[in-house]
Amino acid sequence: LARLGGRTPAGGTLTPAERQVAELAAAGRSNREIADELVVSVRTVESQLSAAYAKLGVRGRAALGRALERAAQVPPSDQA
Repeated sequence: LARLGGRTPAGGTLTPAERQVAELAAAGRSNREIADELVVSVRTVESQLSAAYAKLGVRGRAALGRALERAAQVPPSDQA
């Protein structure tokens, strides 16, 4: 994966806030749009996206949607 520019997933389950931010980002929303919709700061959005990227093993928004789909297919007991 390192050769392809990917990350090794850090593991763990996304928190509800991380999942919500990640889903909005994957849908094409900007950090500012996400922050405005959720009534949080842009910095909070950035922090939650960074945590989601690490847990899902992705480097950016382009891979986020696919990673969220994969994570949803794995039973919670297998994500630990």
